[in-house]
Amino acid sequence: MIWKILYLVTLWAIGLCLIWLVVRSNLNEGVRAAIKLFAYLIALPAGWGTFIFLLITLTGSWSESESEVDPWHAMLLPWLLLPVICVFEVRSLFHRTVRLDDLLLPERGESSEKALKIAHLSDLHLTQRPTLGEGHSRTSILDHANRAIRWATESTDLVVLAGDITDRGDRDEWGLYEDIISQLDEPDRNRILVIPGNHDLSLTTSFIGLDGGAADVEHELRCRRFVEHCLAHAPRTWRLSRDPQTPVIEVLEKAAEFRRVYEAHPPKPVIVATGIGASLSFSVPQQLSKKASEIATEGLLWPTSKRYLYRELLTLLYPMVLFENETFVVVGLNSSTPCGTSILSSAFGQLGRKQLREFERLVELSDGKQLIILIHHHVGFTPAIRHRYRQAKPWISAKALQLRDGKRLVRKIKKRGRNVLILHGHKHIAYQASFASGVVLSAPSVAYGDSFSDQNLRGFAYAVSSSGEITLTQRFQL
Repeated sequence: MIWKILYLVTLWAIGLCLIWLVVRSNLNEGVRAAIKLFAYLIALPAGWGTFIFLLITLTGSWSESESEVDPWHAMLLPWLLLPVICVFEVRSLFHRTVRLDDLLLPERGESSEKALKIAHLSDLHLTQRPTLGEGHSRTSILDHANRAIRWATESTDLVVLAGDITDRGDRDEWGLYEDIISQLDEPDRNRILVIPGNHDLSLTTSFIGLDGGAADVEHELRCRRFVEHCLAHAPRTWRLSRDPQTPVIEVLEKAAEFRRVYEAHPPKPVIVATGIGASLSFSVPQQLSKKASEIATEGLLWPTSKRYLYRELLTLLYPMVLFENETFVVVGLNSSTPCGTSILSSAFGQLGRKQLREFERLVELSDGKQLIILIHHHVGFTPAIRHRYRQAKPWISAKALQLRDGKRLVRKIKKRGRNVLILHGHKHIAYQASFASGVVLSAPSVAYGDSFSDQNLRGFAYAVSSSGEITLTQRFQL
């Protein structure tokens, strides 16, 4: 009996190590899925088996004359794992929340000429169909977006679009965005700073991860649309954080031939047998892999012989310097990494350790300048917002859909000191907050307004001085 228990305890320990590896590391999505599957089907059942053996032994129901374990116990083990699988899917609800303090910014109709005037817009949810959230029509959504961007470009120096530009990340929806931007003069277009949101890149409508790999395939397609419809038209002032002298558009221009081959011979989703079922994966055409190998000899950032997908390109581009002068530096982060495979977990945000390490290095290099961070997901809530959530919605909504590694981001910012400004969207709630190292400003939705206070409120304009003083100068209402 003892050797059986030791054997199961060993498998249990392996399972715990694998769980830690999945949760704490930034492995490739396919590797993470394989490790998670192994932990589910082999290691974790061993843990439950150990518990049952010990329970039987301690209760005295184990008979020394028995040479084998009751087979019914083993058959019940997979069913006992169902709660564990559910915990994996909702584990994001139990991360630590960043506590923010309530803040009320001063309001002034005019600002200093030296201050940077920023329009803060978010969550346009451009669509050709009724929106996923509240079923708004294409006509009303498009009208709101046109009016908001026109107002913003007329009254400010920079226009921030803090993610969820589209509702589903479809090609037609990005076409609507291009139509709006094309109506502006080039100087106005170059003043618009865009970061992706979860609706643009990572949203999935599957449940508890039972999508057979479809979310992984769709994520690649959405990443390509974002690159080709947004980043491919970016001004040359958008630069790589790892190489501040290299514009983002230059990376894409050098890869123009590869992008043409990709368009003609894209990776195609194929059904792959896994032994216990089937899943979707990518079949890479020979023309594409050959072209990637040829270009790899040129020493480009992307593509390489091993990295030629668009989702891999985005991991190289962020964090991204979107604007910089002698006083200010604006950094865009991508919090819409594929951190989930269900309708619940895919709406959470995650920067990942690699992006955070690069961000920390960028923060050190920008010392002395006013740092402004653009991110889609919110890092936390103030007590007032949390209280209103608990009154109006289930308690789970107060934590739902926020940034998983918000605590890590705040720690990186604290190393810099004070005078850091974070602009975000995502929750369709307008609020002002502060923390030890700066200020957090949340934008309402251009499409839906402010979910808590004013359905007509769609955006704000702020003036930011070189010393970090922030004033609210305008509200945009429909």
